[in-house]
Amino acid sequence: MAQFIDHLFPEDISFGSTGGAEFMTDVIQTTTGFEQRNQKRARARMRFNVGYGIRTQKQLEHVRNLHYIARGRAASFRFCDPLDHQAQNTLIGISDGKTKTYPLLKQYTAGEATYERRIYKPRRDTLMLYINGKQQEEGPKSYTLSDEGIIIFKKAPKKGHPITADFTFDVPVRFDTDYLPVRLDNEGVLSVALDIQLIETFL
Repeated sequence: MAQFIDHLFPEDISFGSTGGAEFMTDVIQTTTGFEQRNQKRARARMRFNVGYGIRTQKQLEHVRNLHYIARGRAASFRFCDPLDHQAQNTLIGISDGKTKTYPLLKQYTAGEATYERRIYKPRRDTLMLYINGKQQEEGPKSYTLSDEGIIIFKKAPKKGHPITADFTFDVPVRFDTDYLPVRLDNEGVLSVALDIQLIETFL
């Protein structure tokens, strides 16, 4: 089982990073210009370059320290996507009277099409859960939230009720390299290559 370190990547660096969702698609183009597209991965995988966010020696040392703790690519940790880290009134399911577990989701909509994204690392203290618009209090008699972002009800909600949630979330990521080159430019001044990739892990 892959190791996860419940540590948040420094937000002052993540807010200077670049990145976003990455799909995997094979595109075959014929001589007449038509294309055949084969979707190899149904869901997106987030990728970030945090090198652009490093501006001070202290920030660089934070990244270097985390690289040691994570053993390069071995362990994952939390990352706050500066452009996408909140969900408001997001639908996680319609109760059927039997199901007790519901993974947290976020929807992305364009027109009538919707993409559902699985959320693995919500910030527990930000979660507000609603059944049919009525807020639920977390607890052993109501529901609990697992470490993998799954709502577990003590008793299945009554059939036909929408289950919605508001929350802030992080992305579980790992370094995409085991080697982090750091050099001494001038006396007491460290620098690092700008290309430091973090890639989402699916727990």
